[in-house]
Amino acid sequence: MDVDARALPSGHSIDADICIIGGGPAGITLAHELSGLAIKVVLVESGDLKARAENDALNHGHHTSDGFPGLELFRRRGFGGASTVWGGRCVSLDPIDFEARDYLPLSGWPIGFAEVSSYYPRAMVYLEAGEAEFDAKQALPNADPFIDGFESDVVRSSSFERFSPPTDFGRRWGPVLRTSANVQVLANATCIGLECGTDGKISRARLATLAGNHLSVRAGQFILAAGGFESFRLLAHSRTPAGHALGNAGGMLGRCLMSHLEATIGTLRASRPGARIAWNFERSRDGVYGRRRLTIAPDVQRRARTLNFSARLHHAVFADPRHRHPVLSAMFLVKGVLLPEYRRKISTLDRAAAADLPRGASFWAAHLRNLFTGLPTLLGFSADWFWRRHLVYRRIPYVVLESRDGGYPVDINAEESPDPANRVVLSDRLDRFGVPLLDVHWRPNPRDLDSIAQNCRLLRDGLAHSGAARFDFDDATLDSDVRGSAPIGGHHIGITRMSRHPGDGVVNADCRVHGLDNLYVASASVFPTSGHANPTLTIVALALRLADHLRAMPRGRA
Repeated sequence: MDVDARALPSGHSIDADICIIGGGPAGITLAHELSGLAIKVVLVESGDLKARAENDALNHGHHTSDGFPGLELFRRRGFGGASTVWGGRCVSLDPIDFEARDYLPLSGWPIGFAEVSSYYPRAMVYLEAGEAEFDAKQALPNADPFIDGFESDVVRSSSFERFSPPTDFGRRWGPVLRTSANVQVLANATCIGLECGTDGKISRARLATLAGNHLSVRAGQFILAAGGFESFRLLAHSRTPAGHALGNAGGMLGRCLMSHLEATIGTLRASRPGARIAWNFERSRDGVYGRRRLTIAPDVQRRARTLNFSARLHHAVFADPRHRHPVLSAMFLVKGVLLPEYRRKISTLDRAAAADLPRGASFWAAHLRNLFTGLPTLLGFSADWFWRRHLVYRRIPYVVLESRDGGYPVDINAEESPDPANRVVLSDRLDRFGVPLLDVHWRPNPRDLDSIAQNCRLLRDGLAHSGAARFDFDDATLDSDVRGSAPIGGHHIGITRMSRHPGDGVVNADCRVHGLDNLYVASASVFPTSGHANPTLTIVALALRLADHLRAMPRGRA
């Protein structure tokens, strides 16, 4: 059932067996898995059941480093969390992501790929993304090759990313929780601290509402599922009886902040005119939208000592009207209506293009000319797009366009290394509840940028050796191009990292905070390394694994 915390009297205390803090994909998955059991579960959500500006305003005002996205950009306080604004991309991590690589300090997970991937099929049910098949040979058994005639031992072309409708977890799975006899959803309740006893257990969570009342939840087990930054903030702000931040015995809390590095580099085209390239979305055998990507073979990564990397075909820079495409000009002119992920990327590319483009009247006139001269194309595209994007449940994920000259810019998504110098800390500024805001200290690691450049060269050489395609870029300026155009993505990874030993991380292999018996974290912030994959699929998989762990535990409240 749902309860609005603003309607409860100040000082009210709720008893539960399990308290989940955060109503995004991880928290809702956990609550759904625990529904129907002979235990009481309270899911605490800072926002309302519907998005409200006053709740999201709690994310504002954070300091950020240059180059890192504003911390409010990819987060939502409301039932469903970030799933209310995500793009739906579901990508599996790779076995190499879990390995301890001798050229990548702090790499290696305390659990293996087989353990995590065994939960992918169940996670895909929650994500409504079909089967856990991420190889085109499985997902598209009768498909033509990605590029006609392409074969390579260096470059793999069968990686297949799948897309959720995208699922809004609050809308899709919330109704089950609202009718559950043992799950209570407590909305408009912001957790402002955790109280820790001398017995090494969390005794209660302190809550506050925008109406001014203060509440608490006492429980046997607590799970932080409030996203990477808020989960960190609660750990760092709460204290042990000795006065230390929770989970910081090894000094790793807040360190190793990662996301993914992005870039658009060069142009890929088939060597033979008219040869087929799989540039568009394809439907899997179970009817799910997906796209194929190019990746570097794991053994090649190990020999070259590069980080994980994927490349997908893109379209011309929106900002440059010389593409002469009415759809691209329309998207550039109305970019404010796009999802934050894509809007920010357009803005980044726009800034890069602006260095070479005059931004006077002729610039805007060229975009308008593209619109008017290509009006029939734009109208036809708009009608099809409106139908497939807005009038059906399983929506086409984003715009992809066939190249008019056969050349496709290459869109890079690359692994970022776990660097302890990249970190988030509590600032000396406070929010309206007296909790410190966040201060991010982040800079791109030269090793990561070098890895992108090296992987681009491996991709170029692998395509050239096959004779089927070529990847053209200026090798002399590649390194500087990568350094000048690789923005950070919007994923918040690594700052409560998983480790075998407390000195190396914040949570153990079960996602339990080191040194505390009843506190867990369910977030991408526990990933020791980022891989190149978007994290939502693995977040849900780890939430399912944690739910199994909690079900197997003896009951009893703290």
